[in-house]
Amino acid sequence: MRKINKRISKRFGNKSYAIVADGKTEAWYFQMMKQEENILVKIVPELPNHKSLDALFDIVKNKSKEGYDKVYWIVDFDTFIKEDRECKKGKSSSLAKFNEYYKELKKRPNVEVLINDPCLEFWYLQHFTYCGRYYPTYNKLIKDLKKFMNDYEKTEKYYKQTNNIYKRLHPNLTKAIDNAKQLSKYNPDNPETPQAEIHKLVELLLKEKQDK
Repeated sequence: MRKINKRISKRFGNKSYAIVADGKTEAWYFQMMKQEENILVKIVPELPNHKSLDALFDIVKNKSKEGYDKVYWIVDFDTFIKEDRECKKGKSSSLAKFNEYYKELKKRPNVEVLINDPCLEFWYLQHFTYCGRYYPTYNKLIKDLKKFMNDYEKTEKYYKQTNNIYKRLHPNLTKAIDNAKQLSKYNPDNPETPQAEIHKLVELLLKEKQDK
């Protein structure tokens, strides 16, 4: 999980949403979605950039009290899983702490946690093929993604080039959403499951655009 936070606040009519993500790639993806779909999204980086799990949780809680119709927390799971496997017996891992936060946030009707397991790139893979395989790390996943996007780079330049990341994936967006919906829901008792829950937010933004 990249300990970088971005906040995206969005308003359509009388509705408002806040998005908290822990990676630069999520912010770049939504910036390009905004540009291509002409969606009224405002993306504002929160400083300092480096955020711990505790800090991100506090941001989500605070946003849930600011009158938003919904607060979305986008979480990459690869680091959680890695740290959980390496955690020494008797010590609490980041995954265990996240599950506590996840349980608490489930009680807040205006908060939704969206998990990408292992990472955002798993959502990209769904644009090309249905994949229910579990990848324990980004490095294992990226090998398969590069079969379809052989020049993929995790850089701002790549994401925002003329043929930007959203434009490049868009022809298969409906397919990606359908594929992501087939994946199982997150289970704290069995966290090592493939997830691309970001599709819920993508669908919401497109629906709000259509309903304007």
